[in-house]
Amino acid sequence: MEILWNQGKELTANEVFHYAGNVSIYTIQQVLQRLLKMNYVEVSGVECHKKSIARKYRPTISQA
Repeated sequence: MEILWNQGKELTANEVFHYAGNVSIYTIQQVLQRLLKMNYVEVSGVECHKKSIARKYRPTISQA
């Protein structure tokens, strides 16, 4: 959640992975899915990158 709040824009799982440092992409994807189920984030769109399509996530709750 800190990464999504600090960046202030919609991010894909791969972009979160880039900012997270020493965390695996699998862990990032699992955490985003859990946050999605708890309604802490929402899918705000999709992005095409080469041959893949990625969801873009944004927080639904404020940092406060």
